[in-house]
Amino acid sequence: MYIVIQSCIGYEKALNNLLPQLKDIPNEDIIIILNKSNKNTFYKKPKEIYKFIGHLLKQDKNYKPKKILDIGCANGAFLNFLTEIYPQSEIEGWDISGKLLAIAKKKIPAATFKKINIEKPIPANKKFDLVVCIGVTGCLNSIESFFKKVKTLLEPNGTAVIAGNFNDYPIDVRISYQDITKHKKNHWETGWNIFSKEKSIKIARKLKFSKILFLSPKMPFSLKKRKDDFARNWTIKINRKNELTNGLCVVWPHKVLKLKN
Repeated sequence: MYIVIQSCIGYEKALNNLLPQLKDIPNEDIIIILNKSNKNTFYKKPKEIYKFIGHLLKQDKNYKPKKILDIGCANGAFLNFLTEIYPQSEIEGWDISGKLLAIAKKKIPAATFKKINIEKPIPANKKFDLVVCIGVTGCLNSIESFFKKVKTLLEPNGTAVIAGNFNDYPIDVRISYQDITKHKKNHWETGWNIFSKEKSIKIARKLKFSKILFLSPKMPFSLKKRKDDFARNWTIKINRKNELTNGLCVVWPHKVLKLKN
């Protein structure tokens, strides 16, 4: 007898519900198969920000980057999305997590993955036509140092696309938080820093990027608050638009910055 559970999410509860029905069946006749199809959700169902950036890049039909770098590539989900748009491109991903890089390598074996911390010295022997970065700026101590590194990584006519939180007001914000239900005493998490648009534009101009464009993606659907993790984003309505917030009590000014070398 085979009991097939279609999702890895909540399988413990499903098993507990099944146990009373299986009490009269010999153990050796029961094989439970956990179908972990959802582990590839990141690849099969791209995030809205991936689709937004993809649409932005595809506006130039003649744009075909030969070499692409994803800074903070994590499990390679966005790079996998980009391979569908630019199947002939040479792909490279950087991240600080060896475990996530191993997952990414299994998914995209033809790509190159390197364990690199963007806030430390980086390889300077290779340049890219497209540098992308999603959700990393919140972890940075210096946006100027980051922009300088992006500049050195780009080919002369290269493009950088950076998604993160950028303040419409001339204020930089550094955030740390502690979830008292999960974290040990005096353990504070980071990763939610916000840099001002004004400062970012000044730095980009100083570095002589030829084009600087800020865009504000719209959130097309609502996200519910998760009671098991208040640091995860959910949406609230402001002027009839979905805006992202979470337990840090901040409405996140999420934007996409496009820079042209």
